[in-house]
Amino acid sequence: MKIRSHSLDRVIELEPGRFITALKFLSYNEPIFNEHFPEREVYPGSMVLQSIFSALKVAFQYEEAMDVLMEWELKLINFKKMCEPGDLLKIELKRIEDADKISFIVSEYFGRNLLCNGQFVQRKD
Repeated sequence: MKIRSHSLDRVIELEPGRFITALKFLSYNEPIFNEHFPEREVYPGSMVLQSIFSALKVAFQYEEAMDVLMEWELKLINFKKMCEPGDLLKIELKRIEDADKISFIVSEYFGRNLLCNGQFVQRKD
């Protein structure tokens, strides 16, 4: 399988170290839709997570994706609805004050339906 870029399409709000709101458009042309359940095109949850990690990397100014993985642990994630071609994902991450946690929400930009949510916890080791 070919390795693809999972970058964000646009950052619409950013306060470094505190929060980010970014957009990811799921184009009908994305090759993954031909590979992942061709009879019912669905954007894989792992790729949604990649977009979340990309937002985390931008918001907290990490040089490499591996730096994110070394400092933060995905503790909780709930997928509520499948992501499909044509969806515009709104990714919001916010550092929880007085805690070593970052909460995130991924929702449809236009429909406002919740797609997934969860939390990162800062590693202690």
